[in-house]
Amino acid sequence: HINQLACAMLVAVQVPACVARPCPGAGGASPAPREPYRPKARAAVVGLAAAASSLRRPKRCARRVLQPFAIEPINPFMSEMQANVKFLTGEGLGLLDAESAGKELSACLETSGMDPSEENRQKWREFCYGFENLKEYCSAVLMEEEALKFTTDDGRSLPQVLLDGGVMSAMRVDQGFVPLNSFGEKGTEGMVMLEERCQDFYESGVRLAKWRTQVECNLEMPTDVSVWENTDCLARAARICQANGLAFIAEIQTSQNTGSHSIERTAYVCEKFYSHAIRCLNEYDVNLEAVAFSINTCAAGPEAVVPLSDQVATYTVRTLQRT
Repeated sequence: HINQLACAMLVAVQVPACVARPCPGAGGASPAPREPYRPKARAAVVGLAAAASSLRRPKRCARRVLQPFAIEPINPFMSEMQANVKFLTGEGLGLLDAESAGKELSACLETSGMDPSEENRQKWREFCYGFENLKEYCSAVLMEEEALKFTTDDGRSLPQVLLDGGVMSAMRVDQGFVPLNSFGEKGTEGMVMLEERCQDFYESGVRLAKWRTQVECNLEMPTDVSVWENTDCLARAARICQANGLAFIAEIQTSQNTGSHSIERTAYVCEKFYSHAIRCLNEYDVNLEAVAFSINTCAAGPEAVVPLSDQVATYTVRTLQRT
């Protein structure tokens, strides 16, 4: 209504002033002329129209939605994965790393005077995984991929042997480290065919997936590119594993081969890396209740003064609390 009123007033004012013509038969007498045009009135009307335009409601623009979903994505395996992580992190228990490649296990058997054959490797695994009361010492066992193709004499798979003993089976899903740049930093490979491998692991009875990440720590490293690349790859792997029913174990290895940096430097680097890893996991809609972290303690460089054990514990706990 304000805009219509202002426009009507503006049109009325802009009509040119007209002079009355002499009326025939009136003795040539002409009426008094109209009041001349006043610029001040036009300026007032223009100001009123501008004020009315400023009162207009701005156009509604589409908001940028950061979340791709209205709620948390529904995962049919979520309750199972959360229960598995809770069981894994039980008090006094943990993950038993029994992963040994075929060549490494064969070398150990050969050193002990045994024939490094596939049959003997099978017997060794059956002995380890079928150990009585194993559940009192660990909640899960990290296996190698070769162990999935073996079965016992009664037809059970090795993950089933562990499950019958009250222990879960875990599998390392990464495929090692590769050079990331010319500074000596490394990235993790294993994204190729990861979804297919996770599906096969779940069908075989595996319920935990482990992914390794290595961080170089000294006075100059890690670089920003290394942090971004490793955390992004870690989050993408976690999303794929959880989508296929495998709870995720993120192992972050802090490599300190050289340098005279202090424990404060290590704590600072770990805090920044862990925080960025959590951020990437959230961005990829990874459920943190189905994720477990395996980290190193904060320590000084090999050329620095060795910190006290209390300092190591204090800085490690503080780093976790801040992330």
